[in-house]
Formats: sequence, C-alpha cells, structure tokens
Amino acid sequence: MTTPLTNALKREIYVADVAYRVTMTAEGVTLVRKGARTAITHSWEDLLASPQPPADLAAVPEATKRTSRVVLTEVATAVRAAAAAIGNADEALTQAGALPERLTMALGGDALQGTARQADHWYIEPLLTITEVAAILRVSTRVVRRLPIGTVPIAGEVRYLQSAVREYLKSTAQPATPRRWR
Repeated sequence: MTTPLTNALKREIYVADVAYRVTMTAEGVTLVRKGARTAITHSWEDLLASPQPPADLAAVPEATKRTSRVVLTEVATAVRAAAAAIGNADEALTQAGALPERLTMALGGDALQGTARQADHWYIEPLLTITEVAAILRVSTRVVRRLPIGTVPIAGEVRYLQSAVREYLKSTAQPATPRRWR
C-alpha cells in the first residue's frame, strides 16, 4: 500500500554544486534553480514517456546537453528510485505493525513530546456522560450518581473517565465461584 501524493512535496537537490528546489504534485514535477524565478515544469506523462537516462552522461555530445534536460533526467531517475524505496518501506512498516523506535528517533521523535517514547499522559481518554455510564453498567442514572466513581466537571456538566469506570468495575468484581448443582 502506498501513500497518495495529495499535497505538494518540496525538496532541495544539488546538481553540479548548484541548488535546485524540486516540487512534486499530483500533476507533475516543477524544478526551480534556487534564487531564480523561472521554473521548469513537466507532467508525469512527459517524465514517464522520456527515455531512460544514459549510463554515462559524458558519452552525450556537448551540443545536446542542456542543463534543464540533464537535471530533469536526474530528477526523474531519483523520483523513480524514491517511489520504489517508499513502496518497499511502506510494505515493511505495514508488516511490522508500527514504527520502530530507532526510526522514530531518526525522524526527529514525537512532535508533541520531543522523544521517541510517548509519555503516559499523551492520550486524553474519552469522557463518558452519566447516560453512557448507566448504559455500560446497565443501571439507572440515579444509581450511577451514588456510585463511588470519580467525576470530571466540564462546563457545569459531569463526565466520567473511562479508566475510572474500569477501575470501579475491577475493584467490585468478585472471583468466580464454582456452582454446585443440587
């Protein structure tokens, strides 16, 4: 499974020590020399229809070398290689089930926590209304109000943490006893 390109993807590349900004969109690729205003734009159809780049660019006659064509050829090659690598990585991560900690650190860690491991409090659990708690416990709302379950007041309303309801159930649960048939 691959990720569709819905937003513009911008990267900087260097070709012969000259910086270029490459922007990939669903329509095609735009290449701009850093600091310049004119851009080279090609659709994906143009890129895929172009012949593969020669193995040795020195073998191409000097008259046929155009900076834009050479750069475009290198970008097309890099895009094909990147697409294959992303596909392989996506498949491997899908099979693994989660991002490994080492990869998370390489990506810069968690944006909120700043570390690869998330803190215990990173997730705000859903709050339940009194009616939802009553439905879960299959009792009336009047009975829920009398139960020793901690509440969270929000804008004058009473809410219950799912973990508090779970803890209450665990604390009141009795071990199963074998029944004897008479």
